Amino acid sequence: MSRRGRSGGTIVADDPPLAREREGPPLRAEARAVLDYRVVVETGATVLACERAGDEDLGLLDALTGT
Repeated sequence: MSRRGRSGGTIVADDPPLAREREGPPLRAEARAVLDYRVVVETGATVLACERAGDEDLGLLDALTGT
């Protein structure tokens, strides 16, 4: 695993920080709440975009993705 060092370089760790033994879950309640919020908002935005997409939008998407 690599991570950004204090002086802007990269250092390599022998083992990832989350692989070490620790008490409690790796994410605190605030972090989990943010991730839950993102799932709700991003999923809802995706559903709305799919429902509202017209032929022109879908054509542009096809052109951008090369399908």
